[in-house]
Amino acid sequence: MLIAQHTPAYLEQLKADLAGTGMPLTMITTYSDFTHPDAGQRQREMEYARFDIALSAQLGARYLRVLAGQAYPGTECAQGIQWVTESFKWLDEVAVRHGVQLLFENHSSPGSWRFTDFSHPPEIFLEIC
Repeated sequence: MLIAQHTPAYLEQLKADLAGTGMPLTMITTYSDFTHPDAGQRQREMEYARFDIALSAQLGARYLRVLAGQAYPGTECAQGIQWVTESFKWLDEVAVRHGVQLLFENHSSPGSWRFTDFSHPPEIFLEIC
């Protein structure tokens, strides 16, 4: 299910509708992109992810799936790993405060992305872990 909007009234109604199904919402997924070459965009990605953590907590989801980001041409492996690990460490502190656990996935190529997942190669994924 896609979340159509983020207004408080909509989210409260969505939470009530989900509760009415009797099936708990356990995870929300997001397409975080912490490898973007532009520092300003990486900062926006952090804010998007922070909001997704708060959204997960509000809806009662215990887990938020995060991705490293895209394999942008010209981004050196070591630099990308540094950007991702710094982002994940900061986000984990936020997630803990909200009672949400981050789950890191190396998704091959989300449909909304232009490039494949930076962490798709196992050696990069394990280095980030």
